[in-house]
Amino acid sequence: MPRARTPQVRGYRLAVFPAVHPTTAVRVTRIVLESAQSFATFQYELSVTATHSGGTIRFRVLGLKAPQNLLPMAGPARFVSDVEGLSGRVDLVFEGIDRKPILCTIDVRPAGVKIVKPPVSGRLSLLAADTHQHTTRAPHA
Repeated sequence: MPRARTPQVRGYRLAVFPAVHPTTAVRVTRIVLESAQSFATFQYELSVTATHSGGTIRFRVLGLKAPQNLLPMAGPARFVSDVEGLSGRVDLVFEGIDRKPILCTIDVRPAGVKIVKPPVSGRLSLLAADTHQHTTRAPHA
């Protein structure tokens, strides 16, 4: 039987907002990267390498992976990361499967996150919030 093809992702949403980690109660900056499209069968996980060096966080999408929860659930592919101690201007560099970098800049303050320089590519939309998000959902990564 031929192996099923992994769906291709055409666009992404990147959300950055203050949060409180559900298990440690530490204030963090939560970064959520989602595919722009939803998948009908599974809510895939985005396989992403994220590196933080100085004032830059770089995200490289490697592809999709099967969800750890194998119950059928529709939704976008998702990657979630919590970063402690993030403050000031931060450059976000995003690379999709095509490896073309997209740069945007945010300003992280105790009161919230503001967009300084939005991405210029239509493949990535950036959302930022200026209030703390209290959540019970722990990040995947």
